[in-house]
Amino acid sequence: MLAITPYSFALIIAVNTASAAVAVLIATWEYPRPMSSAFQIFGWGKLLGAAGYLILSLRPELPTVISTVIANTCIVYGFFTTYWAVRQIQGKPTSAWHSLSVIGSCLAFCAYWSFVQPSQPALRVISSLYGLYISGLMVWELLFRYRGHGRAHIVAGVTTVVLGGLMILRAMLAASEHTIAQVNTLSGDWAEMAFFILAIVAGTTGAVNFMLVSNDILNGELRQLVHLDPLTCIANRRRLFERGQEEMRRSRRFRHPLALLVFDLDHFKRINDTWGHATGDEALKTVAARSLGVIRKIDTIARLGGEEFAVLLPETNCAMALEVAERLRVTIAESVLICTKADGAVTTPLWITVSIGVAMLEDQDSFSILLDHADQAMYRAKRDGRNRVVLHTALPVGTMANVRDRLGTETAAAVPEIGPSPI
Repeated sequence: MLAITPYSFALIIAVNTASAAVAVLIATWEYPRPMSSAFQIFGWGKLLGAAGYLILSLRPELPTVISTVIANTCIVYGFFTTYWAVRQIQGKPTSAWHSLSVIGSCLAFCAYWSFVQPSQPALRVISSLYGLYISGLMVWELLFRYRGHGRAHIVAGVTTVVLGGLMILRAMLAASEHTIAQVNTLSGDWAEMAFFILAIVAGTTGAVNFMLVSNDILNGELRQLVHLDPLTCIANRRRLFERGQEEMRRSRRFRHPLALLVFDLDHFKRINDTWGHATGDEALKTVAARSLGVIRKIDTIARLGGEEFAVLLPETNCAMALEVAERLRVTIAESVLICTKADGAVTTPLWITVSIGVAMLEDQDSFSILLDHADQAMYRAKRDGRNRVVLHTALPVGTMANVRDRLGTETAAAVPEIGPSPI
């Protein structure tokens, strides 16, 4: 059995870190870019660190330039690549100057304290300060600058804080040593042994945490994909129903108004048939983009499917809902697409219009019924000539007059005072 010495600990760290690195490198095959690139940086960095610890375990048998200068630089730069990988996984660049400065300065300091003024405690102080610097970068990135961090980021950040604290203690103890040990030996004091033990744990937990951080990113992207329409990048039908049910419960609890708009592009089939589906897709994206400029942050716009959209308006009474609907209709009607046929023979402007149905939350039992009411109003708008707004229920006395005053006679003329005919 191996004796419990710093050299045996260094060998264990080398084997443990190398095993974790191989596992991470194998995992890169299953992840898309830039995640796979981050995994490669992390894995190869861990292998570099493992090589450094392997050299440490053989320190008495190797030349000083390898056992101190090369070994310490490999360990320091292997740790630095973890920070590099964390930035890479977010799509953030790491400057080549920063990377080269870490390698170059570490080589220079280790060479100085190995040959010019040999001191094993000084080497420990230098390596500890580098570890503290990189730990600080990691903590700042994981806990303060990471977009949408989760539990894995917090665990990794806290673990790095503990490692940084041990680096400080290690540097302080090394600086207080009065005896100058040979540079080609490893200290066996309790701080050094504690550092090695933590390095063994970090070799495994670091790889696991990095994979968990990556999975957090993937899960966030999957949640976003579940809720977003891929063409228009607005909410999809599923997300609309989730938000609709939430807002219905809140509206009834606090007795606040809730409105729903449903609108449909007029003559959309004609657009597809005449100009092609690519132009149809551009029309849908244009409508979504223009609509986002009209609604508030608390509102939810969603694509129900095909050319049909919906807008959920919390804290919105009937008059306000009609005003938003009319503003939406006018804004979209100002949208112009320049259409060109595939052969380039015909180019013409295309104006987009929509028909909008408005429904207010009253005694509906479910969000599906509210949606159906808005849908009925939208179909009435289409039957009445398109490019107009229709309210599902009769307006309270005086409401339409108020809407006309706020919108102006010209724009409010498209808003009828009666609801849709029964279907």
